[in-house]
Amino acid sequence: MTETTQTRNDSKRRRVRRLAIGIIVTITAACAPDSGGGTPSDPGPGDTSLPAPRAYHGDESVTLTWGIDEPNATGYEWQWRPSETSTSTSETTEVPEVVATMGLTPNRHYWARVRYLDTDGSAGESSSGTSFFFADMTLPVVRINTEHEVAIGRELYVNASMTIDPNGSGDAAYSGTTQIRGRGNSTWGAPKKPYRLKLSTKSSLMGMTTNRDWILLANFYDPSHLRTELAFDLSRQTDLSFTPTYRYVEVILNGRYDGLYMLGEQVEVDSGRVELDEMGPTDNSGEALTGGYMLEFDFRLDTAVEPGFVSGEGVKVAIKEPDPPAHEQAAYIRSYFNAFEAATLSPTFADPVTGFRSHLDVDAFIDWYIIAELTRQQDAAWASTFLTKPRNGKLTFGPVWDFDLSMGTRTSTRPAGQRPVGGSTCRSSASGSRACSRIRRCAHRPPLASPNSGQHSKPSSRRFQKRPSRFPPHASWTPADGSAPSPRTIRTRSS
Repeated sequence: MTETTQTRNDSKRRRVRRLAIGIIVTITAACAPDSGGGTPSDPGPGDTSLPAPRAYHGDESVTLTWGIDEPNATGYEWQWRPSETSTSTSETTEVPEVVATMGLTPNRHYWARVRYLDTDGSAGESSSGTSFFFADMTLPVVRINTEHEVAIGRELYVNASMTIDPNGSGDAAYSGTTQIRGRGNSTWGAPKKPYRLKLSTKSSLMGMTTNRDWILLANFYDPSHLRTELAFDLSRQTDLSFTPTYRYVEVILNGRYDGLYMLGEQVEVDSGRVELDEMGPTDNSGEALTGGYMLEFDFRLDTAVEPGFVSGEGVKVAIKEPDPPAHEQAAYIRSYFNAFEAATLSPTFADPVTGFRSHLDVDAFIDWYIIAELTRQQDAAWASTFLTKPRNGKLTFGPVWDFDLSMGTRTSTRPAGQRPVGGSTCRSSASGSRACSRIRRCAHRPPLASPNSGQHSKPSSRRFQKRPSRFPPHASWTPADGSAPSPRTIRTRSS
C-alpha cells in the first residue's frame, strides 16, 4: 500500500469516527429532558387532615380511589386537572371511586382531589391533593402489584404479582407471581428506582432465555436510554461469551406509571448466561478448586458484609460466585488474583510464560477494553466490572455491564479527583488502573520469548499493527516463533 493510499484511508477512518461520535451526541442531546423539567409541584388545597386519593393507571384511563368511606355521605365530588392549569374536570359518584377518562390528555402530569357530600347536599372537607402522570403507552407494559401495596426496599424481597401486556409488539403475554426488591448502588438513591425480580417459576419473558432472575433497569442517569443498548450491541459483535439481553418496556408499579425501563437478564452464573462450573462447599482441592469463580471490581466493597478481598495493589474485589465461598476457595482466588497483579507489574510482565499472559485471557481483555474506551465508561475497573475464572482457565474480563454513566454522561458518582478525563477508568487514577494501564501499554507489543528459549523479540516501534477487524486496529503481537498471527474473527449478530 502506498503512503498516499495509507494517508487517504487514515483520513477516511477519522471522518467515520467523527461522524459516529456526532450521531451519538446528537441523539443524546435530542433525548435529554428540558432543564426545567421534573415532577410538578402539588398546587393542592390548604391544610387538611384527610388523606389524598390514590391513582391507578389503566390502559386508557386512570382510576381514582379514596380510602375513606364516610357513612353520612350521599356522594363524592372528584376534581382533576393538568398540574400547570386551573381548569378542572369534575364528576360525582356514589362510591369513593371514579374512572377518570374525560379531560385527560396523554403524557401530562395531573393533580386530583375529592370531597364528600353531606346528607343536606353541602360539601364536606376536601382531601389532600395527589399527583399522577397519564401516559400514552406504546411499548410492552409491565404491571407489578406488591402484596398489600407494601413499599419495596433494597435488601429484602416482597411478594408481588406481575403481568406483561405485549401491547401490539408480537411478544408473548405473561402473568404470574414474583418477588421484587431494589437493586443498584448509586442508582438506588435516584428518584426512579431499579429493581430485581425473582419469578416463582422459571419463565421466558418476551422471548429471552428461560430463568427465574430478571432485572428492571431505570437508566435514570441516562436521559437518552440508549447508552446501555449501544454498549451491549458492541459487546455482541466481539468474542465475549455472554452479553445480557434486554427489552424496552413501560412499567406500572402499584398503579403508578413509572416510565421507560429495560427488562432483561441478570448477570449470574447459570445456563444460558454466565456459564461456569458451579462450585459447592466441597470443591476445595485439586482441579475442582480452580473454578469457576465470578468476581467484580467494586470500590464500595465491605468485606465484613460481602465475600471478597482487597488485593495487594488495593483493588477491592467482590466474590460473586461461589456464594458464599468456602475458606479454601476464597484463599485460592485471592492468591491467584494477587499473582496476576504481581506478574503484570513485574519487570518481565511481557514474558509469555512468567508475565500477565500466564494469568489473563488477553483476547477477552482486549474486547472488554475496546468497549470501555469507545463508550468512555466511568465505572470501568472501578465498579460493575465483572471477571470470571473458569476451571483450569485464566482470569477473563466480562460480561460488560453498567453504561448509564458513559459516553459523556454529565452525572458522576465518583469523588472529583477520581473521575476519568478523556477516557475510561483505565486512564484515570482509580484503584486497579496500574495493572490495567500496564496491559494496555504492552498489548500491542510482541511478547518477550521465554528466558530459556534463547529468542528475544524487539518491541514493535509501531503503536498498532495492521489486522483485519471491524474495530479500529488494536492490540496485536507477533508470536515468538516468528509465525504470522492469525486474525481473530469478530462475530456479527447473526453468527
